[in-house]
Amino acid sequence: MLTENIELKNLLESAVTNNTKKTYQTSYNKLMKTGEFWDTNITETDNLEIIEIVKNITENPNTRKAYIIVVIKIKRNAGKPVTELEHFIQQNKGKIMEHIQEKKLTANPLNETINSFKEYVQQLYDAGLWVPYIINYLILNYGVRNLDLDLLVVNNKNKKNIGNTLDNYLIVYKSKIVYLRRKYKTYKTYGEKINIINDKQFIDAVEKLNRNDYEPLLLTNAGTRITEDGARKTIQRMTYKKYGEGRLFKLLVDDAKYNEEKLKELSDNRGTSINEIMTS
Repeated sequence: MLTENIELKNLLESAVTNNTKKTYQTSYNKLMKTGEFWDTNITETDNLEIIEIVKNITENPNTRKAYIIVVIKIKRNAGKPVTELEHFIQQNKGKIMEHIQEKKLTANPLNETINSFKEYVQQLYDAGLWVPYIINYLILNYGVRNLDLDLLVVNNKNKKNIGNTLDNYLIVYKSKIVYLRRKYKTYKTYGEKINIINDKQFIDAVEKLNRNDYEPLLLTNAGTRITEDGARKTIQRMTYKKYGEGRLFKLLVDDAKYNEEKLKELSDNRGTSINEIMTS
């Protein structure tokens, strides 16, 4: 790091971890190698001009996002406006989702394994696509149905209002999330379901989702709770290869078919007998 380069120095100092520092350094170096910032540094370059520069560097939406995030950090450190850059990040999210789906659709069908599904979930997290990540994570780890994913997010300090309401919740604590379900297909038979999630990435994703207390995971464009039918369609579009929870559950079952303990776990989480799982 050049000591005289205040722009880079402040950028690296804003990074929390060493890995983040390395990521920032790499992205910054690639931006500088374009030769577009010799006369005017990144801080003083117009936001719309920077967006065009980034578009010319790469067509990969994930890589574009990495560059723009670094630019936003630099601009904020200098007290500069970043509105156009943040808008680009939002627009770019849809392209990231399409890019991930396209990569999976061109994959060799013989490699259709649970590991491919896991990789997809990790890619969603890395891309900062919090809602698709949460949906696919819960399907992958608990084999839940669409209705189970129609849920509300609430801080544990305000959970007293939950009471006995027949709904689903992600209750956020500092070091865990309680996944509480009272609204799912076989609730009358199996009753309330509770899963404790300690996965740091999942906790991070829910926190970064930045929902207000009792705000739904799935929202309409107007910011209201989505209907059950709308939730089904939305979830289908967001799932791995757009398979939907039904086909993905079969993938989970196929992976666990010789593991009695894992099958029982899937049975308990889904609220379905092992007999029915294996028959269907």
